[in-house]
Amino acid sequence: MENDTVQKEYLLKGENKKELLDVEPEKVICLHAADNYARIFYIDEEDRICSVLFRSSLKKQEELLSRYPFFFRCHKRYLVNVIHVHEVAGNGVNLKLRLQCMKGLIPVSRTLHQQTLALLEQYTDCLGFAEG
Repeated sequence: MENDTVQKEYLLKGENKKELLDVEPEKVICLHAADNYARIFYIDEEDRICSVLFRSSLKKQEELLSRYPFFFRCHKRYLVNVIHVHEVAGNGVNLKLRLQCMKGLIPVSRTLHQQTLALLEQYTDCLGFAEG
């Protein structure tokens, strides 16, 4: 009789062993970089917005989420789930994203304007919501 231990796969992990987040990818709203830390905003089982701070670079978290095409880097400090983008604000010089259930606006780097708009257009068609 074999004793197989199945290791649980976590969506996101920090550098410390106890930094683990087991949540559906669609429930992750965005990630924000702060020095050597990443703050992860997500919706919990009770539909509350929560956040957790991991000792990890945003780049490392981006690699963990790379298999999900609805995550994109819109700024050096932000990784966003396109599913939660509610509105695009600003102009060609100063583009910002408003996320559902979040206060404030997320900046978009000037070099990523076209790529961000193209991805949003692709997902707005799929998800059935309009900009504005």
